[in-house]
Amino acid sequence: MASLRVLIVGRPGALSRELLAYGHIVHHTPMTRRLWSGLASGAWDACIFDCGELTAEGHDLIRHARETQPTLAVLLAGDDEERTETSAFVCGADDALNPCNDARPAPRRVAYTVASRRGRARSRVAGKAHVLILNWDQLESPAVRAALLEQDFVVSEAADARSALMALGGGGFQLLVSGFATGDLLHWPHEG
Repeated sequence: MASLRVLIVGRPGALSRELLAYGHIVHHTPMTRRLWSGLASGAWDACIFDCGELTAEGHDLIRHARETQPTLAVLLAGDDEERTETSAFVCGADDALNPCNDARPAPRRVAYTVASRRGRARSRVAGKAHVLILNWDQLESPAVRAALLEQDFVVSEAADARSALMALGGGGFQLLVSGFATGDLLHWPHEG
């Protein structure tokens, strides 16, 4: 597999060593305004943010990267797998990484996510838009689905935040429709 250029926002750690051992080119940067121009250069295949240190500026940067860098894979890394996955879903990252998870090795996840992001960028140019609906309400969701189908969209559904993140990571979707408020997702799954 070819080496990927990975930018990690934060300090070197276990994730960096793991990616380097796999043959990827890894650079580190602090969260500064200079990072915005660095990502815009197009020199990176992937950018990884530390979930525990993600600020409002980081969320803005991820949204900006989604709009201006369609081939850049954006990932969140963190030790709490469920919280990291939920945060990745909320902020629009492509996937979540846990450097300690042997079942989902970070180097493979990064390579897969980069390939998936590139495939989505190519599919945006050709074909119909593919929409993922997160089933938030049994009454509203079917009506939204019907309206999208009427407008000639391709529509898929996900039952919860985790399955939506997995589907988005698989590629091919250009839009996510969700009725969740950000606060609802941050406390997923709901207790009680």
